[in-house]
Amino acid sequence: MGDLLTTSITGLRTFQTALNVTGHNIANVNTPGYSRQLAELGTLPGQGFGSGFVGSGVQITTIKRVYDALLAQQLRTSITG
Repeated sequence: MGDLLTTSITGLRTFQTALNVTGHNIANVNTPGYSRQLAELGTLPGQGFGSGFVGSGVQITTIKRVYDALLAQQLRTSITG
């Protein structure tokens, strides 16, 4: 039962952080130059048992900045040109 509790806690903490990232995006929606962030999730390594592996939860692997590369290039060109 302890493993189930640990797995549940990792899920709660991970999604709490993901909600914080979403809240940060919402708070900055009208900020000039702000680019949205995206929390990417991944699995934690499984625990080995005699008959195989059992998952041990989820984690945030990275928080990426989301932007349009074409628009960024056009902006750089217009500033330097």
